[in-house]
Amino acid sequence: MEIAKNNQTYQVQIIAHRGANDKTPEHTIASLDLCIQHKLDYLEVDVRSSADGVLYNFHDPDLKRIAGQNIIFQHLHSSQIDKLDAGTWFHQDFAGANIPRISEILKRAQNKINIYFDVKNGELSKLIKLVYQFQMEKNCFFWFKSSAMVTEFKKLAPELKLKINCSCSQDLKKAIKNDQPQIIECHYSALSREFTQFCHDHNIAVMLNAGTEGDKIFRQALDYDIDMIVLDYPLTFLEKIKYQGT
Repeated sequence: MEIAKNNQTYQVQIIAHRGANDKTPEHTIASLDLCIQHKLDYLEVDVRSSADGVLYNFHDPDLKRIAGQNIIFQHLHSSQIDKLDAGTWFHQDFAGANIPRISEILKRAQNKINIYFDVKNGELSKLIKLVYQFQMEKNCFFWFKSSAMVTEFKKLAPELKLKINCSCSQDLKKAIKNDQPQIIECHYSALSREFTQFCHDHNIAVMLNAGTEGDKIFRQALDYDIDMIVLDYPLTFLEKIKYQGT
């Protein structure tokens, strides 16, 4: 997305964390469609597996918040998950919205929006196969909280993009040495011109994690030459920066 500030133009990719979660229930097809409609660059997708190995787009480890059930997500069979209502908790207008399978997300996203995979659990080979099936291999990147999953991912698909989180220059150098990431995510407190320049010198993109505070720190972050910003409430953010003339 092209952003103007002080008569200068910046190219910054906007990543919708859990989709358009300010206007629609998170991680639903309605959320994906709204991100596409507003021409956001990336949709963040949380990957979880059902008991029978089907991959879904769902954040929480259980169903308490979204479906009001005290059940662990991965203990459910796909036939049970497909019947859940993932929309009423947000607003009655979204009653009956389903928890989408990763295959549904990729089919709908193809040629319309890029994907950032936050992989919680599941069989990596299945996820990678789906990425190639829908020809999204050049339009996605991956993050894993588990270091074991990072190792497995690098063995299975070293050609696909990996993101690593860093909070300081020491972590950054370690990540480059051990994991060879294509993207580094950091919080605003870690940003400096030296930090971003070091990443760019190693052909690594810098992704700012702004959470819900995007409009408050975005203008300053532009001065550090960031490449991407991941946001909660992305459409509210876009409305604010447009109104305030950034």
